[in-house]
Amino acid sequence: MGFDLRYNLQNIGTLFAIAVQKTADSAKACSKGVFLTYDITLLKSKKQKLSCEIGARVAVLMQEGKINLAHDAALSELIAQLEAVEQDLALHESQRSSLIDSLKVNKQGANVQPIANSQ
Repeated sequence: MGFDLRYNLQNIGTLFAIAVQKTADSAKACSKGVFLTYDITLLKSKKQKLSCEIGARVAVLMQEGKINLAHDAALSELIAQLEAVEQDLALHESQRSSLIDSLKVNKQGANVQPIANSQ
């Protein structure tokens, strides 16, 4: 037997609400991915800058004739900063890859089922 107009409108409204919610969730995830990518780019440039500063400091120490680099406070501070940046970079990259993986899974399983008649 045919369904009445009320049932059809309920299903259409429910399907529309589900579609809007999925679109909003997808937009949030995509924007989060953009921000993570931007942060990763900044962290990579900061890592490159710190690596250059470490190289320059080692060159200065070698010109001064200091062979023992472990006792230089400035070099130790630069290395500590580099390690912190590398940890942040690894964290951001893992977050982005898990976000991308979850977006791929959501795209594949996007089937919407109508709600049964509650009458």
